[in-house]
Amino acid sequence: MLELTVPAVRDMSLVIRMTLSGLSCSLGFDLDAVDAVRIASDETCFCLLNQASVPEKIALSCDWDAERLAMKFDAVRFADPCYKGCSDTHDPVLAKSILESLADDVEVLYDLWGVYSVRMVMRFKGGVPAASKNKDAAEAKR
Repeated sequence: MLELTVPAVRDMSLVIRMTLSGLSCSLGFDLDAVDAVRIASDETCFCLLNQASVPEKIALSCDWDAERLAMKFDAVRFADPCYKGCSDTHDPVLAKSILESLADDVEVLYDLWGVYSVRMVMRFKGGVPAASKNKDAAEAKR
């Protein structure tokens, strides 16, 4: 298991992305799989940072085995959430749609303050994300 908590600022999303990319490489995932993890990380951090409530931190926890990588991203809110009046909040339905193109199991949790948790599992078959293989197979049939 890996756990990482960083301040909820845009630059720190790079730390999360690099950590997950490095983990994926060390687990032997191929370049396409590492890229899928990187994109999923970027999208998730963007989503958590662009909500009506300002998070204090982003907490990442991961668990893995030879065929899957499970990731959980949580927006750790201040004890008294403040509304930042952001008119450009990231839509949780759109975020989920984007992540579902990369991961197999995606759950986006939100409330009146916005998205506060994103959980996903990426299953790998032969080093390639299973979701990508399913998408490629569907496109090939067209």
